Amino acid sequence: MTENKKAGKPVKLPAMPAGALLPLAFSASDRYLAAHLSTDVAPRTVVIVDLKAGTARAVVDPLPPALRGRMAAGEVVRIPSFDKRLVPAFLYRPAGQGPFPAVIDVHGGPTAQSRREFSPMRQYLVSKGYVVLVPNVRGSTGYGKSYTRLDNLDLGGGPLKDVVACKRWLLGGARVDHRRVVVMGGSYGGYMALAAAAFTPTEFAALVDFFGVSDLKSLVESFPAYWAAFATYIYQKFGDPKNPAHAKYQYERSPLYFVDQIVRPLLVVQGDKDARVQLSQSDRMVKRLRARRAPVHYLVIKGEGHGFSKVENRLAAYQLTDRFLDRYIFGDSEVQLP
Repeated sequence: MTENKKAGKPVKLPAMPAGALLPLAFSASDRYLAAHLSTDVAPRTVVIVDLKAGTARAVVDPLPPALRGRMAAGEVVRIPSFDKRLVPAFLYRPAGQGPFPAVIDVHGGPTAQSRREFSPMRQYLVSKGYVVLVPNVRGSTGYGKSYTRLDNLDLGGGPLKDVVACKRWLLGGARVDHRRVVVMGGSYGGYMALAAAAFTPTEFAALVDFFGVSDLKSLVESFPAYWAAFATYIYQKFGDPKNPAHAKYQYERSPLYFVDQIVRPLLVVQGDKDARVQLSQSDRMVKRLRARRAPVHYLVIKGEGHGFSKVENRLAAYQLTDRFLDRYIFGDSEVQLP
C-alpha cells in the first residue's frame, strides 16, 4: 500500500510475490513507479508499477525459462528456543515426504538480519533434497533493540542454543533426519559453525565455515584504528581484551582453544586477503585440527577478501561445499576433497 498525497487516499498496489518492493523513481506524471522487486524465488529485478491501472510488469525475467516456477519460497516460522523466546526464521522445503537432510544457514554480523532474498546456494540445496532453515538468532537486527542486545558478551552461548533449538524443531516441524543436520555460514555465521563444532561436538553431522572467526581476542586486536569510533559496540559484543573478565569470556567462547572437542567433519573456506577476519583465524584453526588428524578440509582462495567477489571463486566455494556435503551427508565415499 502506498499513498496518493494529492488525493489523501491510499493507493492499492498490485499483488506481488512475497518479498519487498524497493522504490527507484516515479514518472513525471506520478502514474508509474519503477522499483526493484526483491524476493527469494528469483534474483532482484526491476518492475514498472502502473498505479492507475493497478498492474505491474517486470522489465526482464531474471531466470532462464528452464528454471522459472521451480524455486522454493520460504515459509516464515517462529521457533521456541531454550528460554521460550521465539526465533524468527525462513524455512525452505524440498519436494517429498522425508526424512530429509537439513542445512541451518546462519547470517553474518552478528548485528545483521537474514531477509527474504534470493540465494542461489539455498535454492540449489533445496533442489538436492535438503531442508534449509535460515534463522535470525538472538542478536539479529529487525526485532527490536532488546533482541539485538541478547548476544552482548554471549557469542557462542544463547545464539548457539538457538541453533540447537532450531535443529530440534526441524525434526518434527519439517520431517528432518536428526543424523544429517549441518550448520553453515559466513563471517559471524562461520563463527557459529565453528562454535557448534567445538561447543556442541556431537549435535550436528558436519559444519561449513566461510571466513569465520576462531579467536575473539585476536579478532578485536586486528580491527583497524579507524574503527575506534565503534569501540563501544565492539566491546559489547566481542569483549575488550584489556578487561580481565572480558578476556576470560573471549577465551571461553573462542573455538580455537577447544579444537580437542571437535569430532565432526568441518569445511573451512577463506580468502587470503581478508582484512576483517584475517587468514590467520582459519590457518591456526586448521593447523590444530590437522595435528589431531581431525576431519577438516580447507580451501584458501587467492586474492579474495571478506566474501568472494569473483564468480569463479564463488563457484569454487559452492562446488566444494556441495562435494563436502555429498561425502559426509549423502555418504559418497568416492568424493575427493582437499
